[in-house]
Amino acid sequence: MNLIAQAGDMGEFIFTYPDLPDVSYAPLLAQTENYRGVQLYDVIAPKLAVAGQTYTVNQRLPVLLSWSPKGLARYFEFQLATNQNFANPILDIPYQTDAFYVWNGAASNAAYFYRVRTWNDAGASGWSVGSFSTIPPFITVTSPKGGELWRRGLKYFIQWQDNVPENVIIELYKAGSLLRTVSTNAPSNGAFQWLVPLDLNPGSDYAIKITSVTNASLSAISAAPFSIDAPVIDAKSLGRLPDGRFTFSFTAFGSTQASVWASTNLVLWQSLGSVTLTNGGASFMDGTASNYPARFYRLRLP
Repeated sequence: MNLIAQAGDMGEFIFTYPDLPDVSYAPLLAQTENYRGVQLYDVIAPKLAVAGQTYTVNQRLPVLLSWSPKGLARYFEFQLATNQNFANPILDIPYQTDAFYVWNGAASNAAYFYRVRTWNDAGASGWSVGSFSTIPPFITVTSPKGGELWRRGLKYFIQWQDNVPENVIIELYKAGSLLRTVSTNAPSNGAFQWLVPLDLNPGSDYAIKITSVTNASLSAISAAPFSIDAPVIDAKSLGRLPDGRFTFSFTAFGSTQASVWASTNLVLWQSLGSVTLTNGGASFMDGTASNYPARFYRLRLP
């Protein structure tokens, strides 16, 4: 859009717009979280809360309650209580210009309610209401949580949930015993990219353990074992030929040879020989299966 003005003299020009009346809007609440030092993003771009959702925080740490103004805000009014009707509030702050509040008085295993409203020349807005509860410190491993198949030489994200501010130790376990330390001081941000070492032995009994660097008793381990380059039989490839022989395909990435073992009772096992793998895969035909009503197979890598 162009603005053209006809004027014969030099001077000062002033452009104006109509002065509209203020409208007070309820602020937008952010997700309740523990205070780890107010950063710029905490105030300018907080993670918006989901209406009606109760958030949990570490009961041993200060609580950060923040919000974003909607429209023009002269100041805010803030209340915190242990009941939804805000009778006898713990905190009642009638005037505050900051869009956040750090509270240090939370009890253990308790529920709290808070509300904020905006004030400007139009008066007070409606209340924005949120809630949170306090819980003990925790760590939970979310990946690998069990059943995954990871390959040597590739990168994967170890993931976890926690409510602790300190960094964590990440360890790799095999068959219930500590095998090696992945990281001694990983940031407590919920994810760590790990390059699976090439020198690990294939197996299906691996687990990841995550521990607080300041509290050795605060830890978590994968809920179930996961696999690293373990051989896997393709269930869809299982088939019996007309003459009774049995065939199947399997994968064992990172290996060039695999031995096949068979059993009819899961107690006594017989070696059926070795198979050469191409690009991590191979097929096998069991010529001794024709006389058995049931057959079980086990793969073993060198």
